[in-house]
Amino acid sequence: MPRNPQNPRLSNGERIREVCEITERLGKATSPMVRVRMVGPQTTSNAAKYCSRAAYQGLLIADRTVHPVLYQAAPDWRDRFAARSVKPEPIEDDDEVLLKPRYTGDEVLAMARTVPSSVWQLGARAMGA
Repeated sequence: MPRNPQNPRLSNGERIREVCEITERLGKATSPMVRVRMVGPQTTSNAAKYCSRAAYQGLLIADRTVHPVLYQAAPDWRDRFAARSVKPEPIEDDDEVLLKPRYTGDEVLAMARTVPSSVWQLGARAMGA
C-alpha cells in the first residue's frame, strides 16, 4: 500500500516487499514476470533493479546460471525484511572517568588568564601536567 493515498509511488522498501511477495506467490520468477504483476506501470529495468536489490539483501535467491535471471523467495525473507528495519539501540557509556569534568570553572579561568611563555609550557598544559 502506498504511504500517501494522494501519491501512488511506493518507497524502495515497499517495492522490494512487493517483489518478494510476488515471487513467493509464483514460486520462481524472472524480473519480466514480476514486472507484469507489480502495482503501477513499471519498466523491465526497474523490476530487475528491485529483484537484484532483494537478492543482494538475502530476501530472494537468484539463479544466475540461466538468462534471464530466475528469482525465488528465500524461506525466511519475511523475518529478514522485518529485521532490516530494526535499528540497534545506542550503547550508553557510564564510565565514571568519562563522566566527571576534567577541570573546575576556577581552573579553566586560571588557565585562560595565564599566557604560556613557551611552546613547552603550552604542550604541558594540553597534556594536563
